[in-house]
Amino acid sequence: MNKFKKKALSNKGALLAVVCRGKVSEGIDFPDGMCRSVILVGIPYPNVKDPFIIEKKNHLDYLALRSSNRSLALKGDEWYMMGTIRTINQALGRVIRHALDYGTVFFIDSRYSESKFRKELPTWITSSLELIDEVD
Repeated sequence: MNKFKKKALSNKGALLAVVCRGKVSEGIDFPDGMCRSVILVGIPYPNVKDPFIIEKKNHLDYLALRSSNRSLALKGDEWYMMGTIRTINQALGRVIRHALDYGTVFFIDSRYSESKFRKELPTWITSSLELIDEVD
């Protein structure tokens, strides 16, 4: 990681490819010039076949059915989507660390244009979001 950081701050720069939910995408700080761009390819949904995910969703649905106020109870699919949005926002936080920082974020998936994703993105992203349907 030290080698990457040194190269990132050099005149040539550096590229580091990581996956969402990994240690590097969420656990290591890349301040200022160490991260000027994030490219999100696809939607980082948790593994829907993971036994923990299945049980958690089922448990939340069970509790929601038995809740005295079903409209306020967190359902399994809502919890699943919250985890996805949290992971997206973690990735976005790699490029912008403070008010004077700058960078570019690329969302490479048409599903990011859907309101269920856009409404959950921070305003500093949505205020300058540009959707491109086709690339010539």
